[in-house]
Amino acid sequence: MPVPIRRTYIVESAPVTEPAQQEPLNTVVERVAAQIPLPSPLPLVVQQVEIQLISRALESSGYCVSKASGVLGILRTTLLDKVHKYGLKQELPGYAAKLRERARRRQYKETGVWEP
Repeated sequence: MPVPIRRTYIVESAPVTEPAQQEPLNTVVERVAAQIPLPSPLPLVVQQVEIQLISRALESSGYCVSKASGVLGILRTTLLDKVHKYGLKQELPGYAAKLRERARRRQYKETGVWEP
């Protein structure tokens, strides 16, 4: 039995893409599937479709991982795992900088020396 939504919050207002401007999901899947030579193993087809959908969701959300994960209906951490798995990190403009900052903070905690 579905659980009813009790509260809804608007976290941020962003420009909404009109449905007429978006390519329907089934069209994306058909287009990607048509580009894969047959016979191909199913996991390869699923992987190619996931890559296309993730790229499209990131692009349409302005590369905001939280918004893209909401569009895809998956957890933010799951989306980040898939971005890492498929090598899509270059599509996230600030991702490399965040990783460098994390490494710097980790080093500071270990050594007590802050390096800019």
